[in-house]
Amino acid sequence: MRECRGAKGPFGEHGVALRAVLPDLPAGQDAAFLHLLTCPLCHASTVLLLEEETDDGEAPDYSLLWQQLDKRVPQLIEQAADQMAEAAALFQDLRAYPPGQQGKVFAEPRFHSRFLLDLLFEKSRAAQPLDPESAESLAALAAQLGLRLFHDDPEGEEAALCQARAANLAGNARRLRGQAKAAESALGTAAHFLAFTWGQSVESVSLCRYLGLLRWEEGRLDEAEALLRQSARGFGELMVPCEEAASRALLGLLCLERNRTGRAIRLLQASRQALDPEARPWLTVRTGLSLALGLAEAGRSDQARQVLAETARHAPWVTDEREETRLHWLEGRVLARLGQPEEARRLLDTSRLHLISEYRLPEVVLCSLDLAVVLVATGRTSEVPRLLWDIEETFAAEPALEVTRRMARDFSAASIGTSEVQPGYAAEAAFTLRRVFRLRGYRIEPLPFA
Repeated sequence: MRECRGAKGPFGEHGVALRAVLPDLPAGQDAAFLHLLTCPLCHASTVLLLEEETDDGEAPDYSLLWQQLDKRVPQLIEQAADQMAEAAALFQDLRAYPPGQQGKVFAEPRFHSRFLLDLLFEKSRAAQPLDPESAESLAALAAQLGLRLFHDDPEGEEAALCQARAANLAGNARRLRGQAKAAESALGTAAHFLAFTWGQSVESVSLCRYLGLLRWEEGRLDEAEALLRQSARGFGELMVPCEEAASRALLGLLCLERNRTGRAIRLLQASRQALDPEARPWLTVRTGLSLALGLAEAGRSDQARQVLAETARHAPWVTDEREETRLHWLEGRVLARLGQPEEARRLLDTSRLHLISEYRLPEVVLCSLDLAVVLVATGRTSEVPRLLWDIEETFAAEPALEVTRRMARDFSAASIGTSEVQPGYAAEAAFTLRRVFRLRGYRIEPLPFA
């Protein structure tokens, strides 16, 4: 089962048909079980594991039992496809109403569909990276529909998990919009509803991850690391390998930011193969580039080049220009470490200009620092003042501009009379700059994770 890449197939996140057949299936496990039924690799591995756990020879014939269950799978697929099509039609009808009126249509019984509820959740998550405002409104609609669907047992576990999931998605969407306090409030609502549930669930573990991302952006890195670690452990215990890998990858990125290179390499290596480049292109490419950077910094250049080449295959999945800019910036850092200064300089300079056009002072300063290191290493120290002039001219009204001036003075002191900057200088300076900018209320490299 460990080699399986994830629960992909005709079901997506929908499991209503299966729950009708297996009503005791725990909430949140529908997709995983449907995948288990339809994936030959997981099917065979599960039978073997069940047989290994039996010592007395009294166990039933698991292969035979599975064959009997398999007979229902085509029917389940057909039922699910019909209900998914019906939900898609209901969604179109719902979106035809003005935004302020959409929640009111749930009074009509025809909209009381669990498949529509799943579809609203799915579309909210899919919209988050590029349209978090729409994602938040879809999560709110899901919460309203959930109140209708579970009105007979409003304090029951299904009702609570539904509201927790909606609040989680709303909280992450608000984080993506830069609304930290509103995100905190929504995630607090999710925690409130999860108090009415038993044990660990996908939603309780997701809350750890979303709150960890928020803490990261706030600069509360110890809390962020603990929360991301807990989410990775939780998804592992719930046997959701693709989500476990995503949390471990995020944890690895955070460790690299904190200059804990050895731990970052281990986490990024462990998670990279289980990530889905189609479902999470940004995270997949960022993980590969960050692993290459960590390996290069550890002196493992051959491995870094191999990872860099493998990661390039996934780059076309990233289509948002803002994310392309940040990935090119990271690639430039990798190439600089691998002894390709001219290509690194081109990527870093292009990224810097894009960041200036976005009016992102912290990112411009950090990228300029990376570029300055390359310029000094290639004997072009005289070009470094130009970087500061560009920042001064563009961000003259920014109250944190003195941070840049201080960085320039420190950099000059570190580089005068040398052909290179001390290896650890840029990493330590970047860590300090991030901390200072966050203390001054800036968002630095917001994490487009959903």
